Amino acid sequence: EDGNLVVCTSAPTVNLFTTLGGSPHIGGSWTDPEGSPCIENFAPATGTPGVYTYTVTGIAPCINDLSTVTIGVTEQGNAGVGASITLCYDGSEVDLFEQLAGAPDASGSWTDPAGSPVAGFFDPANDTEGTYLYTVTPPFPCPAVSAAIDVDVIQPAVTTFLAESNGTCAPAEVTFSHTYTGPGTCTWLLGNGDVVQDCAPFVAVYPDPGTYDVT
Repeated sequence: EDGNLVVCTSAPTVNLFTTLGGSPHIGGSWTDPEGSPCIENFAPATGTPGVYTYTVTGIAPCINDLSTVTIGVTEQGNAGVGASITLCYDGSEVDLFEQLAGAPDASGSWTDPAGSPVAGFFDPANDTEGTYLYTVTPPFPCPAVSAAIDVDVIQPAVTTFLAESNGTCAPAEVTFSHTYTGPGTCTWLLGNGDVVQDCAPFVAVYPDPGTYDVT
């Protein structure tokens, strides 16, 4: 009996014989939509959709018998390749679609880290950092495909600087520290010509009397 089959280009190879109804005899031959002989295995990624014909040769005086399988192929969706991006809290709005690598279909939709639909633009000043998902849903029977953009926002460096001294007489030992806990690097200008690249508390010695502006 005739059969019908709709497959996705990402599906595995299909044996056309298994799509026939009834109890067909084995040993018949197949022809493709152009009438040319073909094998019974159909590869969705490369095969030609259309009507495939299965013919069983009759033994005289019986005539040949045939049935057909009509195959439709649906193109697999492409959501592109995800990425991770880091933005400054006061940076410009970013089009998340432009962050996807590959050749994503433009027909997809975005959801934010909470799973709520969003427009696909990220504003570092107002939007929540996390994973934004781009999903393309192709026609049946192809499954939906997704790609993720992980967004990290660097917040402003808000801190208090501390300078604790053992006195005001030279030589003076001063312990410098701060309260900032976020990512970044620290550069101290000690006012005496010394520059210290260190975020941890450290001790500086001022051997000469004077007034020093520390940045």
